[in-house]
Amino acid sequence: MKGIHILFSSFSHGRWLLLRAVRVGFALWCLTSCAMADVTSRDGPLTPVVLQLKWKHQFQFAGYYAAKAKGYYRDAGLEVSFQEWKGGKSVVSEVLDGRAQYGISNTEALYQRLYGEPVVVLAAIFQHSPLVLVTRADSGISHPQELKGKRVILTRKKRDVELHAMLINEGIGLSDLVIVDENSSKEDYFDPTLDAVSAYLTNEPYYLIQAGKSFRVIRPVNYGVDFYGDCLITSEHEIKEHPRRVAAFRDASLKGWTYAMEHPEEIVDLIISDYGSGKTRGHLLYEAKVTRNLILPHLVEIGLMNPGRWERIAEVFKSHGLVKETKGLKGFVYDPDKPFNYGFLINSLKALIVTVVLFGVVTFTLTFFNRRLKREVRVRKQAEEEKAELIDELQGVLSEMKLLSGMLPICASCKKIRDDKGYWSQLETYISEHSSARFSHGFCPECEEKAMERLDDEGNDDQ
Repeated sequence: MKGIHILFSSFSHGRWLLLRAVRVGFALWCLTSCAMADVTSRDGPLTPVVLQLKWKHQFQFAGYYAAKAKGYYRDAGLEVSFQEWKGGKSVVSEVLDGRAQYGISNTEALYQRLYGEPVVVLAAIFQHSPLVLVTRADSGISHPQELKGKRVILTRKKRDVELHAMLINEGIGLSDLVIVDENSSKEDYFDPTLDAVSAYLTNEPYYLIQAGKSFRVIRPVNYGVDFYGDCLITSEHEIKEHPRRVAAFRDASLKGWTYAMEHPEEIVDLIISDYGSGKTRGHLLYEAKVTRNLILPHLVEIGLMNPGRWERIAEVFKSHGLVKETKGLKGFVYDPDKPFNYGFLINSLKALIVTVVLFGVVTFTLTFFNRRLKREVRVRKQAEEEKAELIDELQGVLSEMKLLSGMLPICASCKKIRDDKGYWSQLETYISEHSSARFSHGFCPECEEKAMERLDDEGNDDQ
């Protein structure tokens, strides 16, 4: 019984190992399937995420509004909320600190990356930066060189980094200017005490146009500094922990921008009705027109980035002393068409093969020992049966031997023996019945001699 119990225990253990191997294989298949998936599941509740804007609600962020209004984010399984910029920390900091999963930034993101911050750019929405310096026509200033010693509203923070690069490129340091380090207001563009004011080409010039004032624009692109404008950014953490969500958010956002470029008036009305923009409809339509000229949707795929261009921007930073090294650029540019990670698949298949091989070895070993155990059980069972038969025989002999032990009543004359029932039997008959002994009759030498003498005597008498 013990051997049979061991056999069944071994079989149960083998079945457990089989189920274990199947589960491991299924898990590896699931992981591989998830790794190859390129969309977020639409089932279940929507996942909330925050997009940090770099300014107030306006057409600058039209694509994101369109993506939400048209259900592109919802189709991607996302519930997106927009957070206006309220001063203080930069957009990059808001994203890296986890208060927002995504943000809108300019080449400040690259500057932060080169200083070791784990920020990643997902898409360049503006192919050219809208950041410029605006001067009044009556100031006579139309070139960066003419700003030396002039009062300029310009932040020293890195969100105006392309303006800094333009000035350095023209041999002008920030110390050569009388910098008014603050955010500009509408009134600043009409202030005669200010010689130049930083502006977004899509926004502030509208005030001067509406007022009928002549002005000049100093654009970095005209002085060898052609940076990307508004860019969609996220963190390495977000990409590592939620790669499918990142891809889904990016795709939905770019789809929203495509719609916004094709239906600018509809999105302008949406901004006014749903987001409470302080701008007039005419102002937003002006912004939409200039924004289109910076995005260039008829020439360039929306969101397209050239890694080589980012490298050149990084080199501009380095050559002007804004950063020391450009090694941190690796991993900064998100690659939506990154090949599938076949290494992961190969490793998964290796693990599955190893599991199957181990299972095969274990199964073979268990089968071998089970067969051996069965054979040993069969031999042992046969031996036990033979042993039982022998014991039965011995017990029978012993029982018979006990019948011939003790005191036997025997006749002193005829030598008959009395049995338990009181009957008298010949000695040989009694022994034959109570043992396996059998008798053959003959004469011993003494009796033979006596018998012969008796025969001789009887012969003599006859004579």
